Amino acid sequence: PARNWILVGTGQATSQVTHVPTHVATPPVACRNTFNDQFNGPTLDSAWLWDAGSNGTYTLTRQGLVMTSPHSTDLRSWNMAAPRMLRPLTGDFTVSVSTTFMPMKAYQGAGIVLWQDENNFIRLEHGYGRANGVTYEYSLNGKYVRVADTYVATNPARLASNVSSVELRLQRYGNIFSAWMHQSGSDWMRISASAVPFSSNLSVGLLVVNTISTGLPITATFSNFKMGC
Repeated sequence: PARNWILVGTGQATSQVTHVPTHVATPPVACRNTFNDQFNGPTLDSAWLWDAGSNGTYTLTRQGLVMTSPHSTDLRSWNMAAPRMLRPLTGDFTVSVSTTFMPMKAYQGAGIVLWQDENNFIRLEHGYGRANGVTYEYSLNGKYVRVADTYVATNPARLASNVSSVELRLQRYGNIFSAWMHQSGSDWMRISASAVPFSSNLSVGLLVVNTISTGLPITATFSNFKMGC
């Protein structure tokens, strides 16, 4: 189904090989993905695109970007109702964000989403399946792969039941994507890496998923969003 993307700043809906002689010095390519956002200003940067999904909402606060998702939302082929906030990026990148979120039921999650289209995307979330932890999974041409799974006891990215603050990081180098997590007082931990042949031109951002069939909406707060190469 078609999505109704909203350009936040405006409110509107929205190979040929070149051989370079070895004696010619070429300047380094500038990083096109450099961007930081604390989400604590009066308005969002105009490059953000908001998809409310099934009646999701967002608010800017002193603590960061607060996103709320009602029940019955997901990001799977049969349910694309999870609210998302995305912005474009190109080529290799490193993206990280701090999350404050307390998932309690299966499945609830909040974190980073890398988006090509409805059949090709990556999700890296602080979530809850059968335990608190970090979920890392992707869809490639409609085939869904769970790499780190909060439904299994062997999840390499499990968290203590009372942990609500986690920093997430997703990196791309060529077609290799790696997922990382960080808790206060500890080093960054690499969860896993996957070879996923995505396009060079993608979108990245944040999502909140709440797959329970009834109940109250859930809310996650995002801050310290960073993009680089």
